[in-house]
Amino acid sequence: MESLENFRFMFNNTPFAIFLTDMRGIIVDINKSLEILFGYTKEELIGKNYLKFSNYSSEILSTFKERHKKLLKSELLDPIEVQVYKKDGIPIWVYTISMLIKLGEKTYIQTIIQDITERKLLEQKLKESEQKYKDIAELLPVVIYEADSEYNLTYVNKIAYEKFGYSAEEFKKGLNMVQFIDPSDLKRAHEDLSKFFKGETKKPQIYRLLTSDGRKLTARINSRPIYKEAKIVGIRSVLHDITEMVEAEKNLKESEEKFRTITEQSLMGIAIIQDDLIKYVNQQLRDLLGYNTETIKKWKTGAFASVIHPEDKGLVLEQARRKQKGLNGVITHYQYRLIKKTGEIIWVENYSKTIQYMGKPADLITIIDITKQKNAEEIIRKENTKYKQFLDTASHEFKNPLTSIYGATELLKKAHKDELSAEVLELIEIAHHGSKKLKNLILNVLDVSRMETGKFKFKKERFNLVNIVKDCVKDLTYLLKRRQHLICLDLPNEIYLNADKVKIERVIINLLSNAIKYTPPKGEITINLLRNDSYVKLIISDTGIGLTDTEIGNLFEKFSRIQRTSDEEEDLIMDGTGLGLYISKEIVDLHGGKIYVKSEGKNKGSTFTVKLPIS
Repeated sequence: MESLENFRFMFNNTPFAIFLTDMRGIIVDINKSLEILFGYTKEELIGKNYLKFSNYSSEILSTFKERHKKLLKSELLDPIEVQVYKKDGIPIWVYTISMLIKLGEKTYIQTIIQDITERKLLEQKLKESEQKYKDIAELLPVVIYEADSEYNLTYVNKIAYEKFGYSAEEFKKGLNMVQFIDPSDLKRAHEDLSKFFKGETKKPQIYRLLTSDGRKLTARINSRPIYKEAKIVGIRSVLHDITEMVEAEKNLKESEEKFRTITEQSLMGIAIIQDDLIKYVNQQLRDLLGYNTETIKKWKTGAFASVIHPEDKGLVLEQARRKQKGLNGVITHYQYRLIKKTGEIIWVENYSKTIQYMGKPADLITIIDITKQKNAEEIIRKENTKYKQFLDTASHEFKNPLTSIYGATELLKKAHKDELSAEVLELIEIAHHGSKKLKNLILNVLDVSRMETGKFKFKKERFNLVNIVKDCVKDLTYLLKRRQHLICLDLPNEIYLNADKVKIERVIINLLSNAIKYTPPKGEITINLLRNDSYVKLIISDTGIGLTDTEIGNLFEKFSRIQRTSDEEEDLIMDGTGLGLYISKEIVDLHGGKIYVKSEGKNKGSTFTVKLPIS
């Protein structure tokens, strides 16, 4: 009797939900905790068969029935966790165990129920969290792995297969962290892992690792402990492959060493300037300026500008500003003056280029001391000035007597032609053309001097170009006959220009003289004049020695001369200074025209074209 009372006390006061059924499954009693848990009253449940509850799924009822059969056979049942429903339909998870008990003369089935919904929800959240972690791990471009306290890998993401060359099956069969570590780092890795599992925190570590085919890679590994009941039971790590970065750093270091080796041996001053601060100077530049390394390193922003000559500072700083802002019109090669520590002023030639230095744009500057060169240039400039002054004076002095000789021979030819023999006239003709040649040479020298000093001036007038061409041909008749050239003229009656008549005549004389000079005897020279509404073309073609592409490229430069064959006659009348075409181009350019030449090559003749605006 006392035993029954004890049972009844425990039944009514336990926090666990309990119900009793007979051997058929009919509920005969429930405790208060069950009423609270499920929301049913005793009246609603007593007399009902729990194996036939309509609000339970067939799967749950099937489980209950199977366990009921085992109880009837007096078999012991293991506890189960199952999801059931409260009166209001809310699902809950319960931990339940059923057993046979005897009360008095009767045998009942007692079922004890514990609400584990909160725990199951936490487990579900943990499971979802683990799944999210695994999903993210599979998407990341880095290797993520987990291992137990024996260093056996328990999880790796997919990128680990590709990175290390092992298949998913090989990882599942079992691999150990240690077998991935290069022997050279194995001892250090064991020491680090031992400290890790003792709870010592470590910064990210860098190890050399091995792939399945023996390739080596370098990795930076971040690790965190896996805890279970406050004890470290595993390791979770993120592995970054830094092989390329390490190789790049190695190459960069080697490149920097080569750069320093080269620059320190260079005869040029070299500097790297970034954010207006000097980041590097070589020994040559230090010697050039007279400052030591320690002093230059202490220079503040923009201090380099203090060694630039005041008159040149604007140019240098403006170019630096334009380069830093990426503006157009940056000059990368120019000359300016620097002031040494001693106060001495030197001239330097500057070359600059934008480079990447420490991940940011910087200016790489090379400086060459050209002080001696500039001094020499100044001496040459002064000597050239003296030479030009002498040349101008001498040319003017030559010009006057040559004009007299030229006039005298012209007078003899015209006034005394009938009184003189053919032989004497031939000599007078030679003297006449020789004096004219010298006169033109002096005029060329004077014109070049005027061009270089800005004193070359025009005197424009309106004239008939056709008449000028005919006069030029007439003036050169002696040379044409001497060379036995056939000259063909294709000229209109008139073409009027508004230009400097004397200078245009000089151009025609120069071009025609060249055609005569470089066309072998019995050659042919053709002169054409064409016009349209806006310009006139003078075309002089010959069957002479022709020109190469190289000769054409240099033809209109000062003192440029075409090499003639050795068997051609060289004399005062035929020889030249190499100034005629240069002056001709300058004259044509200053008139707003163009002059050019075409030739199919050596011994294929040449064609010179002068294009002049009519207005």
